[in-house]
Amino acid sequence: MNMQRDKAIDDAKTIEVLRAGVSIVMSETGGNKYFREIPSEKTIGINFFDIDNPKLLLNVVQDKIKEKNENFESYLYCRQMNRLLFEQWFSLETYTRRYIDTISNL
Repeated sequence: MNMQRDKAIDDAKTIEVLRAGVSIVMSETGGNKYFREIPSEKTIGINFFDIDNPKLLLNVVQDKIKEKNENFESYLYCRQMNRLLFEQWFSLETYTRRYIDTISNL
């Protein structure tokens, strides 16, 4: 099994979910740690949990379900923020600009 390849596939899945504007619940492991480096006001639609605390995961999922049922505007806002996060950090245009900047600074 190629662990690097699997991580890259998982990272690509996460970026695709952001593009779709879907709320995310993710552990703070592997490539997911990168998302902690993004300012928290930009990751409003991402809920992190400690992989060693399964009860916390359950609480996060229950809170998201409750939010969707009781505060739909907030739920939609989180989805919109994930779409915006994708556009500002991971879109093809943003990636290309960062790539060119990196190459230019070599």
